[in-house]
Amino acid sequence: MVQSIIIVCRLRRYTIRPLSELNEAVAILGRRIGKPDLKYVQFMYEDAAKGMMEMGISEDVSSLFIEMCEALNNGLFSVGLKRTAENTTPTSIEEFAETFAYHFETSAMCKAA
Repeated sequence: MVQSIIIVCRLRRYTIRPLSELNEAVAILGRRIGKPDLKYVQFMYEDAAKGMMEMGISEDVSSLFIEMCEALNNGLFSVGLKRTAENTTPTSIEEFAETFAYHFETSAMCKAA
């Protein structure tokens, strides 16, 4: 099953503090972009690929996204890497939400949403 916020894969090491729930991250991002009811939704890999292709992404590229997501979700990236101050950004999810909102609000995605 694909774990998705806005993109297809889950993100593990972006914020300074561990997020116990991706729902928390989605709630913060949603509030910042004016979508307070935005929810974290999991998709089956096949459904995610179909959705990407419906948005105009080629079958080849969507299959590569799915392959990457499966690897991320199965722990094949950063194998054995422990979270430390050296490999963790000091950026909080709230700070990231500001940058995310700017790019979301200036993108075609916002206009389509």
